[in-house]
Amino acid sequence: MAAKNATPYIHTLEIDGETVELTFKPFDQIPTGLVRKNRKNPEEAAWGMIEWGLSEDDLAEFDKLPITAVEDVLDAWQESSKVSLGE
Repeated sequence: MAAKNATPYIHTLEIDGETVELTFKPFDQIPTGLVRKNRKNPEEAAWGMIEWGLSEDDLAEFDKLPITAVEDVLDAWQESSKVSLGE
């Protein structure tokens, strides 16, 4: 059995002129049930993963992001784990 990746992903970005670090739980530890229960609604699954992956404080910072930045943050988080959820 492969060992779990316990390394969080830290995404650094600028929000309102301030440098912010968002610390995500490891992408490869997202509970399968979260994805399975939302398999017919990928957008809902993405929001669920974000809410699972961030602390309340980091989620409050994330909420300040422009919507155009969300996909880039999700892609970087997923790429950091070297796993894919598929198409």
